Amino acid sequence: MTLIITFILGFLVAISSLVAQVFLSLMVEIFFHLKIPLHYDDSDTFIRIIILMLIVATIEEVLRYFIIKKQINSFIKKYYDNLLFGTAFGLGFGSFEILMASMSHATILSSLTVMFIPVFIIHIFLSIFFLLFSDEDKSYIYNFIIIATAIIIHTAGNLILFYIYT
Repeated sequence: MTLIITFILGFLVAISSLVAQVFLSLMVEIFFHLKIPLHYDDSDTFIRIIILMLIVATIEEVLRYFIIKKQINSFIKKYYDNLLFGTAFGLGFGSFEILMASMSHATILSSLTVMFIPVFIIHIFLSIFFLLFSDEDKSYIYNFIIIATAIIIHTAGNLILFYIYT
């Protein structure tokens, strides 16, 4: 697996997580008659914002973890490969998020460019984190702790970005 394929895989996983988020939102609306918009605004309460961010981060991190664990981890031969492949995957994932943010906020694109760096840092860090700590031989509890840690980091990062840029 090359770095370019890893970048594309990160981009595709980000697309997949968006599809999963929209699907979940639609299923909740159809079966429970609740609207769960996957965007935030100033009228949302702090608890609602946290819950939405946790849902989004959970979907993204679970998909990222299993793709990295099943597809990329087997190609890693040396320690520095974790850094290279994690960076490529994180750049692909972050690129899709930034593309979506740019398209939905076209009028304030200049202020969004400042947000690009933290988005890339979060996604690169979590991709490297998963490459370093995902292991086939570990227990379900170990895997759960790794995913939960990533969800907390991702949610905290999103919350900080939300309050800085809204």
